[in-house]
Amino acid sequence: MLGVFVDTMIVCTCTAVIILLSDNYGSETLKSISLTQNALRYHVGEFGVHFLAFILLLFRLFLYHW
Repeated sequence: MLGVFVDTMIVCTCTAVIILLSDNYGSETLKSISLTQNALRYHVGEFGVHFLAFILLLFRLFLYHW
């Protein structure tokens, strides 16, 4: 149970930092995953968008598979 809490805090904190350090923070047009994708694109380029899509796909497959 502690592992889930720690993992969640690390992932959420990293996501928040990535979004806050990008130039898209405070945009009225970007919401949810598009805000995160644009923040990753800002920091690491197009690789970040594809990486996030792949990670979400894996999360979806393993979450509902078990």
